[in-house]
Amino acid sequence: NSNGSVPQTAKKILTQIAYCDNTVPNPFNLIHSSNIGVGPTPAVGAAFFGGGTGTFQLFVNTGFTANEFGQDCAGAGLVGTVSHGFLLDFIVPTLTGKAQTDAAKFLTAATDATAQQPSVETP
Repeated sequence: NSNGSVPQTAKKILTQIAYCDNTVPNPFNLIHSSNIGVGPTPAVGAAFFGGGTGTFQLFVNTGFTANEFGQDCAGAGLVGTVSHGFLLDFIVPTLTGKAQTDAAKFLTAATDATAQQPSVETP
């Protein structure tokens, strides 16, 4: 409606973030994601990194470990970082392919249960 008195119909949302994104830093992505209700997010601990599924995806590069998550992205030695444009840039072709495929699966899923995507994607 035009005056906003009736809430909008709920929308399906999939959040895909790049580990150590230099454009939109991960803390801001996590705050945004928690505000819109996607998940699980990495804040839930080891279960997130254990092969789960949900509506929040963290894209990481080869060599990433769960122990690396939460460290200073500006620090030296972090090997799992991914560029902000991973959805389209093909810098890591397998990550770009997985991001696009997961987004397509999510958007075409008939039910919320089939819309669930891997929580962590690696090359």
